[in-house]
Amino acid sequence: MKVSIVISLVISLVLISSAAATPAASQTGVPGPGITSNRRHMTDFLNEVNQRVTGLTRQWRGAWVRDEIDDLVDLYTEDAVLILAEGEPIRGHRRLKQYFEESLATLGGAQLSETDFHASGRMALMSGPFSYLIQGENGLSWQVTGTHVTVFLREGRDWKIRSQIFRAN
Repeated sequence: MKVSIVISLVISLVLISSAAATPAASQTGVPGPGITSNRRHMTDFLNEVNQRVTGLTRQWRGAWVRDEIDDLVDLYTEDAVLILAEGEPIRGHRRLKQYFEESLATLGGAQLSETDFHASGRMALMSGPFSYLIQGENGLSWQVTGTHVTVFLREGRDWKIRSQIFRAN
């Protein structure tokens, strides 16, 4: 009986010491050599998402400039919110379509630029300067500039605009 207790004790000590000698990098949540690989994956992810949402903003600009209202609205999620400097937030496809039908005839030359970008999981955020032209009834036009914040949401394989805020200077 003493021999079996001693053998059990020796086996337990071997198992405990081998677990303690396990490299930190192979333990979940412990920093180690895998950090470089994780950073590379994150960089690849951010680059891919940035390319996709930048492409989406190009589509947005093209649809805006060509007054393609249905194509423009399709770039937004069904429950999207557009917040402008004046007025109430515009929510959902129906209201977005109504807004663009009323407004695009006098708006032109929209441009969004990126000075900040981040993504995590199914959501991405881009912000930076924007500008567009307003054409008055008397033939005069003026440029509106400011800052935009655009939030994108991945739906399946596609990215769509979930929220946009435009703050004029």
